Amino acid sequence: LLNVINKMTNAPGILGGVLKSLLAFGAFKGAKKAVSLLDGLLISTVVGFATSLFTYLVYSGSLNFVSYGFSTFGSIFNKNVNKKYKDLKEYNEIKKMERAGKTYYFLSYILVSSLYLIALIVVFILFKTEVIL
Repeated sequence: LLNVINKMTNAPGILGGVLKSLLAFGAFKGAKKAVSLLDGLLISTVVGFATSLFTYLVYSGSLNFVSYGFSTFGSIFNKNVNKKYKDLKEYNEIKKMERAGKTYYFLSYILVSSLYLIALIVVFILFKTEVIL
């Protein structure tokens, strides 16, 4: 079962580790009970889709105001600090040009989360038809 979990959770970075931990916890928490497997799959699916949504929002520039706020935070306390960007509009334009050639990182999260969703549906159907308990 651990080999299957490792193959299913090849998500990049921290998300892969989180998904592996949650799925393993759900799979082994109840000593081979399907309900525990459903718990792990559901949590992993929700975390994966939430991460993909957040990654998409960052990629699309919807959260640029937060990044701009952090980059200009020092100028609040000291007026002699040279700002890297004049204002939020300039920051948005520069970031838009930087993101023009970038890949869609959120697609890998959506793909892994979709696999979890499919596995969740299959296990749920097997559980409801009492094939596995």
